[in-house]
Amino acid sequence: MHEVAHIILGHPPRPPLTEDACRNYDPVLEIEANQLGFTLLIPKIAALYAVENFDSLTDAASYYGVSVSLLSHRIKISDAHRWALNRANKRRT
Repeated sequence: MHEVAHIILGHPPRPPLTEDACRNYDPVLEIEANQLGFTLLIPKIAALYAVENFDSLTDAASYYGVSVSLLSHRIKISDAHRWALNRANKRRT
């Protein structure tokens, strides 16, 4: 998804190495592609589903086919725990 994110974001294609054989790396473009790639793998609604429907992050990560660290990151970034708590409170009232 990282490479797909580069395409979606319209990042210009580059050769992997510079003329002096160093890695052709733009940290800003890489961060953008990482964040979009993570979001494509675990959209906000999927992070909420993981919080509300799985007993463990390991089970949820296995379900989505991602690492536990990636799922944890998306849950944190999307604030899925607070979202789930708000939804649970609304159901009680």
